[in-house]
Amino acid sequence: MTSSIRLPRSTPEQAGIPSQAISDFLDALKRDSLEIHGFMVVRNGVVAAEGWWEPYSAELPHLIFSITKSFTSTAVGLAVQEGLLKVEDKVVSYFPNELPEEPSEHLLAMTIHDLLAMATGHTGDPTEQTIAQGGDWIRKFFEAPIPYEPGTHFAYNSGASHILGVIVERVSGQSLQAFLAPRLLEPLGIEVAEWAILPGGHNAGGFGMCIKLEDVAKLGLLYLQRGVWNGEQLLAESWIDASSELQVSNGTDPNHDWETGYGYQLWRCRFDAYRFSGLFTQKCIIIPSHNMLVALNAADWGEQKALNAVWEHLLPAIREESLPANAEAHEQLLDRIAELTLSTRLGEAGEKQRFIAYGTTYQLESNLAGWETIQLTEEADRIVATVTDTSGEHQLTYGIDQWVYAGERLKSTAGRAQWTSAGELNLVQHEVWTPFSRTVTIRKAEEGITLHIRRNLSWPLFGWRDEDDTVLGTTTSSR
Repeated sequence: MTSSIRLPRSTPEQAGIPSQAISDFLDALKRDSLEIHGFMVVRNGVVAAEGWWEPYSAELPHLIFSITKSFTSTAVGLAVQEGLLKVEDKVVSYFPNELPEEPSEHLLAMTIHDLLAMATGHTGDPTEQTIAQGGDWIRKFFEAPIPYEPGTHFAYNSGASHILGVIVERVSGQSLQAFLAPRLLEPLGIEVAEWAILPGGHNAGGFGMCIKLEDVAKLGLLYLQRGVWNGEQLLAESWIDASSELQVSNGTDPNHDWETGYGYQLWRCRFDAYRFSGLFTQKCIIIPSHNMLVALNAADWGEQKALNAVWEHLLPAIREESLPANAEAHEQLLDRIAELTLSTRLGEAGEKQRFIAYGTTYQLESNLAGWETIQLTEEADRIVATVTDTSGEHQLTYGIDQWVYAGERLKSTAGRAQWTSAGELNLVQHEVWTPFSRTVTIRKAEEGITLHIRRNLSWPLFGWRDEDDTVLGTTTSSR
């Protein structure tokens, strides 16, 4: 089992960053209404600033989505330096039993380099639907049309990342996670809480890792330190260079962070930076020119706004040397960080209303969430919603004006209830190992109650569906 390793800490000023710059960065995130769950700023190898928005915390792992790709490409780099494979190898050579009867010239030409650079010749990801259905996604990858010559056309493609993971498994005789354990995870003290398994039993190479934000920062720091960790060269400098260099063009606008090119399973940025990047603004932004990285967990589509906050408020403020201590500014920053919370999404607090019949079962109209009935009970400090759907009965717990934690692993939740100034009951529950949350707003109706059910985000591939719906609940019975 991997032992956790904690990175060293300092004040922002000791790391050459004014505390006020961190505050300005947080102001920009708030002004742009970004739902950030946690941030870390690492400079010169130490954590200069960090914070989490309640109910998230430093000790909670978080789904990182496509940052998983950068762990997979690191595994490929480790396999290359051990002589297990070469980036020039033909992909088909590792899959003699999964190829179509008459493979195309483009498929036969595809190399591991093309997989790494998202330049397989596909027009998109041919595997996602097959993975969701539990089918043979490896065969699907090879059977899909490849209209472009490999190496010439960028198309973001998680299937390519999954294939990379399977190649590492085949040359090493181990699962992707087992291969990484002694070579990367254990030396850096990275604890993998969850890693999605694809049909066939393979670790997902393109998404599905769940780790702490500090562990994301550790991988970024390994790259920032050019493969060196505690004085040992774990990953070759040549792999860091190849990974962060432009491997394939993905646009023509040099002033846009989405169009500055793609490396090996990572995105290049402006300011000669690059980033490990996951859905909903999971980020590790690596800035070699300033010996700095910024890591984020979030639940937001506004990646460019988050990047802009780094470029506009952190980069201009950085100084080469340590700054004089500024106790007042640092204390104000710490107070600001201590008050970070997502509670504001509950709305303005109001007086408790009496229109809900506690202990009564409400029958619900057909809705996108699939809920059939709901019953609410109130205890001294919490409200419990007992919900039934086609899979059975579920209890959802919400603290009254406080966060209450429940569940385990990917089912871990933090729930909070609040009566609003509009006379509504808001029930918010975050699945705190993930970016996902559900808000249920309950209002009085002539025939009972109405529920507005909505998720902040959806990812149907693994079951987080769009649930935005308003539904009538009518009384059926009381216990």
